[in-house]
Amino acid sequence: MVANPDSCMVHLNLANILEEGNRHEEAMDHYQQALSLEPDNSGVHYCIGRALAARSQIDRAIDHYRKSIELDPTEYLAFNNLGNIYADQKRYDEAIACYRKVLEIRPREPQGYYNLAQVYAARREFDPAIEYYDRALRLDPNDPYIRTNMGNVLIQAGLYSRAIMELEEAVRLKPGLGLAELNLGLALHRVGRNAEAIQHLQAALKSRPNDATLRFYLGLALARQRQVAEGIEHLIVACRLHADAPEFLNELAWLMATHELYRQPDWPDPVQLAEQACTLTNRRHPALLDTLAAAYADAGRFADAVAIAGQAIDLARRQNQKDLADAVLKRMQLYQAGRPYREALNAGTAG
Repeated sequence: MVANPDSCMVHLNLANILEEGNRHEEAMDHYQQALSLEPDNSGVHYCIGRALAARSQIDRAIDHYRKSIELDPTEYLAFNNLGNIYADQKRYDEAIACYRKVLEIRPREPQGYYNLAQVYAARREFDPAIEYYDRALRLDPNDPYIRTNMGNVLIQAGLYSRAIMELEEAVRLKPGLGLAELNLGLALHRVGRNAEAIQHLQAALKSRPNDATLRFYLGLALARQRQVAEGIEHLIVACRLHADAPEFLNELAWLMATHELYRQPDWPDPVQLAEQACTLTNRRHPALLDTLAAAYADAGRFADAVAIAGQAIDLARRQNQKDLADAVLKRMQLYQAGRPYREALNAGTAG
């Protein structure tokens, strides 16, 4: 029983309580009763829009958010949530317009700046993204999530030193935040600080064991630290999680083919990995053909290695990759002499 069945606010408050308790059908009944009592109440339309969005009834949610805004142009939460929907739909210009309205209404709202940053980051417009992350942080400097996502954008922009600074602060603010640990590990790996990268990537692994990107970069960092066999294990997992990623397949094939290791019985065949990587890229990448040639040589198929190395050299030259062409030529001379190519890195064994 509702204490006052003719009160819009009673029905609205009860609906919100039921919605939070996952009693969705009952909640919607009370939302509709509230709406029938006050059809021009912007707050009711906002709450219905929010409930519908949670049920993935996006078109109806949009209608209610728009009606809420029409009735009350200062309803910043409706603008914010409508912007979130547009951002999810990659309707970025409309999302930006909504977030700007949020900031017109509440110019000191860090979420508005953060959301703008996220949209510009999705469009790979890094300069405005970084600017809006900065503005969000000036208002909320202790938010680790803002720093984490800003760090990711800084990595994409190649600003590794600043990325490391922001991500270290994110980890300090919230120890164990998996995405912050992951991004910090990636940034450290990019600048060659692999021992530190390993620590943070392993910390991220606790909460993100099925993250293929994490496994990939952890494998690379371990290999750079002369722990090739352990790195291979992580790369194998990365390839299982993301079987159609040429970069993953190529790096795993290269490590296996160019290092003398005891190979576990369940390890994949580097020739098959390299062939798959080349097939996925239509044999258009000379570096991947280089790996395939190394894998053939490792398997004792020297004639095939020479042929594929020649293709890699021709393609690299056509693509003005002179340094790569010269490196492959040196390796091809080994294959012509019946010798596989071996990296200078000595990793020991996996046993």
